[in-house]
Amino acid sequence: MPYIIFICSPSLERLQVSRKTTPEHSKRLMSPSGTEELHSFTNSKLQNLVEISCTIEHQYGHYFDWTIVNDNLQVATDMLREVTKRVEEAVQWAPATWIQDC
Repeated sequence: MPYIIFICSPSLERLQVSRKTTPEHSKRLMSPSGTEELHSFTNSKLQNLVEISCTIEHQYGHYFDWTIVNDNLQVATDMLREVTKRVEEAVQWAPATWIQDC
């Protein structure tokens, strides 16, 4: 069975602190062509990210087995590793109709 982990946005205030929106603090990203580009996070982009995250969680949250708030990259990464380790080690079930006699 699929196991769904949702990585959700932190609060707008936390995003504003962690993703500086001034040009001198712009993020460097690799473009699809392989060149480096500057990418800044405007307040409207950050607000949009929070709203979309909330919408996804509201509409589909009942499908999520686990939700991780991306408030701190290291903590979120550690949580994701821990959750995936638990899933890998846990006993899984499958409907009997999925299992064929050998």
